[in-house]
Amino acid sequence: MRINCICCGHRFDLGDAYDDYDGPVRCATCRNLIDIRTVGGAVRSMRPFVAFAQPQPATATTHSPAPAQQIEGAALPFPAAAAPPSNTLPPRAAA
Repeated sequence: MRINCICCGHRFDLGDAYDDYDGPVRCATCRNLIDIRTVGGAVRSMRPFVAFAQPQPATATTHSPAPAQQIEGAALPFPAAAAPPSNTLPPRAAA
């Protein structure tokens, strides 16, 4: 059975092992997963594979964060500038 990747359009052969299959298949060209369902050697459904996401915890209260306070004339300090790399190697120790 030959199918086209729905992500990149590459056409590839699944072989007889996928005649009755329900699950993910990886495209050899773009490496994306495709969720397919085949019955009797015919594709019944095909869609991009989406892994089950972990549910996000519900928040009891939703509120906006307090607005940032701005101080007149204040500036954020930048980190100290690092010395440029040296193109010379350190002297060798005497053996």
